Amino acid sequence: MKAAYIRGLEAYAVKFAAGFHDNYRLGLPTGSGMMVMISSKTGFPQAVLLGNGYLTDVRTGAAGALASRHLARETIVTVGVIRSGVQARYQVRGIALVKANRSYSHGSSNVLTSSRVIGSAQCFRLGELHHALEEGVLVRESPVIELGELTLGRHPGRESNDQITVCDLTGVGVQDTSIARLAFQKALQKGLGTAFNA
Repeated sequence: MKAAYIRGLEAYAVKFAAGFHDNYRLGLPTGSGMMVMISSKTGFPQAVLLGNGYLTDVRTGAAGALASRHLARETIVTVGVIRSGVQARYQVRGIALVKANRSYSHGSSNVLTSSRVIGSAQCFRLGELHHALEEGVLVRESPVIELGELTLGRHPGRESNDQITVCDLTGVGVQDTSIARLAFQKALQKGLGTAFNA
């Protein structure tokens, strides 16, 4: 469960998500999830978004696109995706939107060597970077830059073509609230969904 209240917004989202790695045996996806929009004024639910994890997948792919825009070399011709399941598709789709004329393939975990880390402290604890930490490829003292610092121009990101950058897109509640609000607004505009009276 993850949530984020963003000051000044009329609603926030609470995400309920789970991962069951044996679901493939039942013909089901590994991940599932839904988001509940809650009024920042009253605390009452406004909407239940039953996307089975779709909003999380799209949000993470969009974050990958932003990271690619700010971190990838301009001359890059191949994108490597490492052990990310359904996320591989969303990462590639997102990157294709901001970096045209690229080819895509799976890479290997040795790309972590000599890398700059883009992520958050949470990435070392829960995200993919904890594997690199356990293997000694990265250390806790490795500099960590938040993706928001790049998009706001507070950090230059890639400073030379010799650098290898690693971006852990372990999500945060602010991103979930943002995409849930967008999906809710679009659904209202298009008259989608089912209304229930309390």
